[in-house]
Amino acid sequence: MIPSVPPSGADGSTSSASVLKNLILTHQWQATVNHIRSNPDDAKEALEFNGVKAHPLHVACAIGAPIGVIKSLIAAYSTATQIKNDSERLPLHCLFLNRCPSLNVLSAIVEAYPAASHIADGSGKLAIHYACDQKGVTDDFFTILLSTYPEGAYVRDSSGKFPINYATSNADVTTKKCALSALDRGTLFASISKMTSARLMEEQHVKMNAIEANHAERVRKMKIQAKEEKVKLMSEVEMLKSQLKQSSDANRVFKEELDLAEAKKTEAVQAAVDNEQAVVAEQERKLRMELAEVQLKNMDLIDKLETVQLDLDNSLALEKRKSSETESTNQRLLQANDTIAMLTQVDQEKCLYITHLEESLLKAQKALMSLASKQEDMQKAMGVQKEVLNKVLLDHSSTAENIGGLFVGMVTLANDIGCTIKQTE
Repeated sequence: MIPSVPPSGADGSTSSASVLKNLILTHQWQATVNHIRSNPDDAKEALEFNGVKAHPLHVACAIGAPIGVIKSLIAAYSTATQIKNDSERLPLHCLFLNRCPSLNVLSAIVEAYPAASHIADGSGKLAIHYACDQKGVTDDFFTILLSTYPEGAYVRDSSGKFPINYATSNADVTTKKCALSALDRGTLFASISKMTSARLMEEQHVKMNAIEANHAERVRKMKIQAKEEKVKLMSEVEMLKSQLKQSSDANRVFKEELDLAEAKKTEAVQAAVDNEQAVVAEQERKLRMELAEVQLKNMDLIDKLETVQLDLDNSLALEKRKSSETESTNQRLLQANDTIAMLTQVDQEKCLYITHLEESLLKAQKALMSLASKQEDMQKAMGVQKEVLNKVLLDHSSTAENIGGLFVGMVTLANDIGCTIKQTE
């Protein structure tokens, strides 16, 4: 199959390919080689040359480019040797359009794509037709073309001409002789090739028959073996089906037993949970009742403590009032001392009376000091009472009998304080 001509690019690569085209057309061969080495993708671009779209390799072959340029183009894009231009010609056909190419160029093209000798252009001509019609073609050219495709000597072009018809009408005597001699050899080569091909075909046919017979025998044995294997497999499948059924039945029974056990387990767990919930509910009820009783006792105790606290507050208020009266008495005593001093200064005659009065005052001071000492004792007793009250508040779980005893002690203490106050008065 001949590759089609790819379209030219629409980007910057097209302008670079145009540079390559101009270098080839102006025969700047060294610059062409350098450009191809720098821009190998330009060899893939098909541009128009004299109205015909073709690749740079086609143009280089048509205008007789040297071997360096041809090899550079093939190295950059070897597929171009297989592509026809718009005139339906391969690069091998283009070699013979204007002149006889160099032998190394022909060798390079044929080496890159040997099947090109088998392919005709748009007019049905092979490369051998062009070679027989061109001037200056030597025997080596014909040898290369006919060695790759000796049957080409028997091929007609679109006008019905064989290569020998072009050779006999060639005005170049040297080319004519070389062409006729090569075509004779080509005919011989073609005949030998046909005989060899026939013999090889016969041998191939015999080998193919033997292979087919061997294959048929192997197929037959394989079919027999396959049948035996199928019988064994079917037996194994049936056995596996039976085992699977037994396993399925066992699994079903096991699943039923498991479901039953699970149901019993669920019932037992639910019963245990219900029983435990009932026990917990009863314990919670008892605890709530006990807590309610403790709260009631605490409330009674708090009421009693409030009463005691109120009594203590009243006692403290009374003590404060007594203290205030004592201070007032002290102030009056001080005023009396001032008056006595004044009277002493005024009237010396009343010294005895004043002396007696001073002794009375000393006794009164002793009594006051005794009263202050008793007041300190009372304050200490009140401190003890406060400590007892604090202990009562902290130890709220004490029994009512202990609280009653405390009350009796507090009443006794209060009575003692009252008696002390009365004695002081």
